Amino acid sequence: QWADEFDNLTGARLPGELVHKGKMEEIGWVKKIKLYKKISRAEAKQKGIAIVPIKWVVTDKGDANKPKVRCRLVGKELRAKTKGTLLAHELFSAMPPWESFKVLLGLLVSDDVPGLEGEELEMAIFDISRAHFMAPMDRVACIELPEEDKLPEDGDAVGLLLRSMYGFRTASANWMRDWQATLEQAGYKVGIANPALFYNAKERCRGGVHGDDFVVVGTRQALDQMGKTLSGKYSMRESHRLGFGDHCERHAELLNRIVSVGTDSEGRRYVRIEPDIRHAELVLRDLGLEGSKTKPLSTPGFKLDEKELALREKEEQLDATDATKFRSCVMRLSYLALDRADVGEPVKCVARSMSKPTSGSLRDLKKVARYLLSTKHMALHLFRQSFPSSISTYVDSDFAGCRLSRRSTTGMVQMVGEHAVKHTSNLQGATGLNVSECEYYALTHGAAHGLGLKAYMSDLGFEMSLKVYSDSSAARAFASRRGLGRQRHVQTRYLWLQERVAGAHLSVQTVRTAQNPADILTKATGRETLERHRKTIGLRHVEVHSSQKELRLESLEFVPAGQHHRQRDHEIQDG
Repeated sequence: QWADEFDNLTGARLPGELVHKGKMEEIGWVKKIKLYKKISRAEAKQKGIAIVPIKWVVTDKGDANKPKVRCRLVGKELRAKTKGTLLAHELFSAMPPWESFKVLLGLLVSDDVPGLEGEELEMAIFDISRAHFMAPMDRVACIELPEEDKLPEDGDAVGLLLRSMYGFRTASANWMRDWQATLEQAGYKVGIANPALFYNAKERCRGGVHGDDFVVVGTRQALDQMGKTLSGKYSMRESHRLGFGDHCERHAELLNRIVSVGTDSEGRRYVRIEPDIRHAELVLRDLGLEGSKTKPLSTPGFKLDEKELALREKEEQLDATDATKFRSCVMRLSYLALDRADVGEPVKCVARSMSKPTSGSLRDLKKVARYLLSTKHMALHLFRQSFPSSISTYVDSDFAGCRLSRRSTTGMVQMVGEHAVKHTSNLQGATGLNVSECEYYALTHGAAHGLGLKAYMSDLGFEMSLKVYSDSSAARAFASRRGLGRQRHVQTRYLWLQERVAGAHLSVQTVRTAQNPADILTKATGRETLERHRKTIGLRHVEVHSSQKELRLESLEFVPAGQHHRQRDHEIQDG
């Protein structure tokens, strides 16, 4: 009989037999890859080798009906005092931005991709098992032996690490260097702007690495070859092959989103990206709106009138319990807003109250949630297009739109052809004295992000031009000249845009306000305007995918640190 243990993430009770089985499987893997060599503790101390304690991290990757207990042996160096011995670059591990994956998904429905004209593209997702154990150890370190691997003849022994290990501060950096070397030997070029991106001109294959997942787009033959390259060195499985071919799947899971390919009623191919609906469902539940008769709202935005402003000055802060619930809901909406441009601006507004939420802040949050009652099942669509030669970045601003702080807002939407790959809604850091100045600051924001995306596209093997669109003639004129002129109060650190425009690194273009999708990211708009720009961005109502219907809300719930330990102690005391 093995004592039950508790999930380190959720605090749920786990059967002791399953936990023991998971631990022994992990120990078997540790021995197979020769993670460490046993040496005496005395020898380690004599050589001045640090001995790092270890722990088991136990999680259930399944559900109540089909538990899938995973046990991972990890070192406890993350909190160790290594500031003086490890430099920042030794700890760094790159991560590709979400927009780069949207670009890769868009290639599946893009015609005339340079170098791949007329060929069918597919996306493969390769999952590397125990990735942080794969790289050689970059320094001398020992660990305490796990109880499951201690033998009587070992005596007082410790483990001299031969490979990297989870829980060590350099583990992710070691893993990044290892997979980069593997791909470079196979003819791939690692990205410069983002080292987690890669491209092979000969194989016409490109992709990115997110943690231990390789997301790769290319022809069927190129992806098969990539699989051979990875399986030749790592323990790997191909979790998905997404595409329109008969051998491909039509649905895949990518970064907790359901990605689907299909054809609409008009015969157009599309890629659909469904955000995790559990975030919306948990927000509705926590705010008491789930299954209620509350009337849904047609728009998520809100404006504070004079009466509301006066009321806000007298309102008290929420108590600790409600404040925690408020912050939890805001962060869930922030995650949802990464794929939902329609809620970007109101989520930005409610997030301003994170530090000191009041009852007014809670009312604002419920307005956003009531909008989700009717738009919970909404997904981003990337429709079939010809591959573009330029990146389009749309920007807009709302001068002094915040009634509480009188700060201005910048909204931005980035498009690769007709595919929306990124959007933002931010309060401006600089204080603009007039509308044109705020529009110029919005231009600099869009240009900076646009140049970043342009660099990422280069890492993926595409050389593209950049166009930044604004509906302000004054801002466009100021960006196209040199110097301050009469705008002497403009902060000089924003004049780099003038240099970039003069150097033809980008161009500033005109867009009518009615056709500017960034408009919905700067202020509360009417229903007609919201629906028009939602269509431009590619947001459509969908029938939620069956795999999302089967997900448990509990699997997304976060248990505050220490709470599950208190639960465990209470259960032990009770018998």
